[in-house]
Amino acid sequence: MTIKDFVIDRDGKEIVGKVLLPGDYEEKQLTPVIISHEYKTNYKFSLPYAEAFADIGYAAFVYNFYDKDEGMTLSSGKKDLDAVVNYTLSLPFIKDGSVILMGNCQGGLISALYASEQKNIKTESLILQYAGFCIPDYLRNGKLPGATFDCVNIPEEVSCPLFRMKRNYILDAAEIYPYEEIGNYNGRVLLIHGDKDDIVDISYSEKAKEIFEKNGSYAELKVISGAGHIFRDRSHIDSSISYIKNFI
Repeated sequence: MTIKDFVIDRDGKEIVGKVLLPGDYEEKQLTPVIISHEYKTNYKFSLPYAEAFADIGYAAFVYNFYDKDEGMTLSSGKKDLDAVVNYTLSLPFIKDGSVILMGNCQGGLISALYASEQKNIKTESLILQYAGFCIPDYLRNGKLPGATFDCVNIPEEVSCPLFRMKRNYILDAAEIYPYEEIGNYNGRVLLIHGDKDDIVDISYSEKAKEIFEKNGSYAELKVISGAGHIFRDRSHIDSSISYIKNFI
């Protein structure tokens, strides 16, 4: 396996990441897989999946959402993903025409929204792990994991036991209605969810599957027994990778 760092300029902001490649990548035209991470994590959480993709002959890209200065939003996350997609498709060892997008929690929501909006870039497949379709719902109703806030008079920053969230993220997310948008995507979809997820209820993935199918997509939902939010146990990660490989 070959691992390379990359840095992309996106409107004066640096998007950093890594690409994991099979050892003979220079002799081939590879399909790119772009993996987007959870809220307040980083690309290191995506590396086990990137390694699995590179192992079976794909070019796997992981990156960090830009979260400095004014802080990121779902809308800025889509811009970050777009910058990575366009960088990816400019590389000489990448096939023209299509990408596979994978996203975890927030990264899953952003990937699904991005794929549903694209006219010129084809998303061959979407792989969504515990995708955060709940995020706009929660924030419109003043909810965070383990905390509530006044959704009419939103403070500049809201804290909960897991993280802090800025006001501009909440305002941006509250304007997004994922289930009204994702039906515009008509490629293949794999949803993966743990049945012990106490952050994103599995019903959000179940509803997403229904909407994808209703609008003509092929969609699968795989449930990992005993897995919570963000797969940390190696057996849960391995189960997910097995589902992904079978789907691909």
